[in-house]
Order: sequence, then C-alpha cells, then structure tokens
Amino acid sequence: MALTWPEVAQRIERAREGLKSGRYDIKRVEPLVEGEYRFIVTNGDGVPYAVSFRGDKPTGVCTCPDFIGRKGPACKHTAMVALSEWPDAFGRWTEKVKALCRPAEPEESEQPEPQQPTQTPTVPAEVVEAAVRKAVHDALSALEEQLASVIAQEVERAVLGILVHV
Repeated sequence: MALTWPEVAQRIERAREGLKSGRYDIKRVEPLVEGEYRFIVTNGDGVPYAVSFRGDKPTGVCTCPDFIGRKGPACKHTAMVALSEWPDAFGRWTEKVKALCRPAEPEESEQPEPQQPTQTPTVPAEVVEAAVRKAVHDALSALEEQLASVIAQEVERAVLGILVHV
C-alpha cells in the first residue's frame, strides 16, 4: 500500500540525515533508455539500490524493499537522489510525491458521525454487472503493470548486484 504524506516526510528526513552523515554513496550510471536518469545508491551498510527517474516515473523508482513493498511513491533513496541531484527542483518533486500519496487516516476525533440509513435506489443488474466487469478488468490491468514493474526492478537489482561485485 502506498505511503501517506507523513510517512514519506519521515523518509525525506532520513534521507537528509543520511546525506549529512556521508555514509551513503550516490553514483550516476548509464541510462537504460533515453530520457532516463539512473543512480546506484549504496546504503551505509554497503547494500546498493538502483534508483531511476524518467518521464513516466518523474518521482523515481527504487529497488529497495521499502519502495517495492509499499509501491512507492518515494523512499529515502529516491529522496536522496532528488535532494543531491536537483536541489532547486526538490520542492516540485515533493509536490508530485505528495499528490501520489494515499490519504492519511483521520484521527479518531475526526471520524465522521454515522449517517442515518437512507433508501438506496435500485440499479439495473446489467449496469452493476458492467461496472463490476470494468472494475475487475482495471484492477487486473493495474496488477499486471505492477507485477511487470516489480519483476523488471528485481532483474535490474540482480544485474546491478552482479555488476557491483565484478
């Protein structure tokens, strides 16, 4: 599940701290496709992660478990690259990331009052069936896209891991 903005803000703070510590290494590498910016961000513990930015993913993607497991929209590695490579554009980057975050859960005191039951209008079965078919199709298409992306990232991570050790 994608992160909320407060969760991303925590990762940005960790990125700032990591950059200040000097324990992280960011190297630009050859792009795989035109218009892509690729980097290897090596953690303080020596683990390298591939980070890339391109037109269809302007907020970046990363091969770290945090980014892959939560499906973005950012992690400390993408934030580190954005901060170090494009500091003048960092504000625009955060606005794009913020737009991709899932909404934060409302505080308990902010929970809306329960609504009184109302009469639900009857919808024809064929309209419901068409809506369900479209929703299932859209969900399957999105899942297929996410799986392809994760597989591509894992292959890229494996190749980069081999290249780092060569």
